[in-house]
Amino acid sequence: MCPEYSPCPRKPLICVCLLLAGVLLAKPASPGAIVRLGAPMARPLAGAVEQSLWGLSPNGAAADMFPNDVGATSILPAPDIYSRFHDTVFPGGCVMNLGTQIQANIPVICIISDSATGARVYGPETAYVASLGPGDSRMVCFPSWIPPAEERRYFDTVATAFPGDQDTTNDWTYGRLTVSDWGMGHLSYNDGTFETRLTWLAGGEFAERFIAPGRPVTIESVAVWLSSTYDTTYDAQVRVYDVANSPLGFPGSQLGAWVGRLRTDTWPFLCKNYVHFEPPLVVDRDTLFVSYYQTSIRPNWPYLGLDTIGNTGHWNHWSRPKGGSWSQGEVGDCAIDVYFAGPLLDAAVDRIGYPPGQIEYNTNFKPQVIVKNAARCSCHDIPVTFCIIGNVGDTVYSCTASSGPLAAGETTAVTFAASVTPGPGEYTMTCIALLPGDEIPGNDMLTMPLVVNTPLFDASLEEIVVPPGRVEPNTTLNPKIVVRNNAVYDCNDIPARLCILTTAGDTIYASTAGSGPVQSGQSGVVTFPDSITPSLGYYTITGITLLPCDINPGNDTLVGQFEVMYPRFGVEASAVDSIYFTITPNPLGRFAAARHSLPKAGFLALVFYDATGQKVHSQVIAAGRVGTTVIDLRVLKAGVYVVKVKANGFCTTQKLVIGRWP
Repeated sequence: MCPEYSPCPRKPLICVCLLLAGVLLAKPASPGAIVRLGAPMARPLAGAVEQSLWGLSPNGAAADMFPNDVGATSILPAPDIYSRFHDTVFPGGCVMNLGTQIQANIPVICIISDSATGARVYGPETAYVASLGPGDSRMVCFPSWIPPAEERRYFDTVATAFPGDQDTTNDWTYGRLTVSDWGMGHLSYNDGTFETRLTWLAGGEFAERFIAPGRPVTIESVAVWLSSTYDTTYDAQVRVYDVANSPLGFPGSQLGAWVGRLRTDTWPFLCKNYVHFEPPLVVDRDTLFVSYYQTSIRPNWPYLGLDTIGNTGHWNHWSRPKGGSWSQGEVGDCAIDVYFAGPLLDAAVDRIGYPPGQIEYNTNFKPQVIVKNAARCSCHDIPVTFCIIGNVGDTVYSCTASSGPLAAGETTAVTFAASVTPGPGEYTMTCIALLPGDEIPGNDMLTMPLVVNTPLFDASLEEIVVPPGRVEPNTTLNPKIVVRNNAVYDCNDIPARLCILTTAGDTIYASTAGSGPVQSGQSGVVTFPDSITPSLGYYTITGITLLPCDINPGNDTLVGQFEVMYPRFGVEASAVDSIYFTITPNPLGRFAAARHSLPKAGFLALVFYDATGQKVHSQVIAAGRVGTTVIDLRVLKAGVYVVKVKANGFCTTQKLVIGRWP
């Protein structure tokens, strides 16, 4: 037990009934701290009708005052309040005559607007103050309002609309109203009497009732604030009772008790006493009852006095006779703060259930995450957002889902409705829990890398259909080739390029086209859009598939020859049938070996073009008529190239793929 002291002003004798029912709340505590619930001295100051001499000089003369000036001075019961779902809100405010003349029939307006959208949700409601003398103030009450049962914040504005007001700068004041499933997220007090705290005196026994959030709450301790006519320490007990299922006026089962010594201070000072429960109390009821009294002074009644929880419609109505009376605390006062273990609102992202960190190409999935209610109380829902972000910061997927109700400490899998099929590459997965009022935001977000494997494709060129080996003069051709998808994946398209060269090495035709979708193990036809009408002579035709990520480039190129001549009788062997140049195997190192059969020995001119058709390198090497030639590739970067080969009386093209240097 650790006493603390806090000065308090004397309680006003006039109490206001028409405030916010059930919304007499404290601000939320900082994340990670033990939350303190209630106020050390619960007083109806917000409902007191007070006067102020603002603007008056010490001798009572007017100082910079207008004859006609009425202003709104405050929002009641407080400028920043909280409300639970289904609570009834009683808007109110204070207005004051700041001028030097008596004013009558003063209109006062109240408007409540959504803070996010600005939409008006209440009012304008108008009330009138019959008369105000100079310096007088009055409280104005407006019709009650029940906000929608959804997490939202509102602006509450109270303004005077007095005709002829000579100073409009003080005509309005505003406050904030936060509506949530938890109210303030702490234990609050609400007995239907519109008092901030109720003190029950029965033969030395004091009692107060608190409204729990309607969910399991673990209470570690209470803080008892005491004030009396004497500064003294005495033997006392603090007991907690369940009253949710008990008859009106009677406590239910005892949840816990503490026996020790409590200390008071002399009014108007309060002494704070910490009372710890071992083990902590688990409260799963709408209400609980805390009492404390001197052990040496037994109460006249063995049971604690309770009011009717406001269901009779009568303010300050007691359900039990002779139980005691309501004390305003002129000679003695008390208040209770309730402490609980852990936050009331804390959502955590436990892990990403799917996908794992690495998936195969063309995988379609719906993301799944595991979320946890890390608070000490149950939660009706935890909204979660899941995003997939590319390596350049672009968002390729974003979806939000809800967990549904979760008990304290419970985990559940949340599967998102939208599916996604990310392309090959590296991504970052991000999951964020969006629980309103989360008291520990440090565990709300989880990130994880995602790698989509590059697909293993293999496209081969099977046949050059058009042109055939011999073509008659004046024949217009649209070249056509057959490609095959040798991979286990279906392919959306197999691009290919076809070139026709003369024996002098001149390119007379070059075109690129695609096959369209080709299923695994199937073939597709590529018809090139550009036509050609070759003249008489011999030609070399080369087709190359240009599929990215091809794992077997050795079957990508096909070279053929054809001639354009008039029809002849008989069969004549062509010398070009024995002429070829091929890089085998396709190199993945710094040097490549090429097999060739040329019309005659001499020099080979090799020109390298990249995938965009730009010339990047050329070299000339000496070669025999038949044999193997070594090609130096050290000046080239990794990539796909088209090599144009030219020799005396021979010309062709060849696809070349260079892997990463070791």
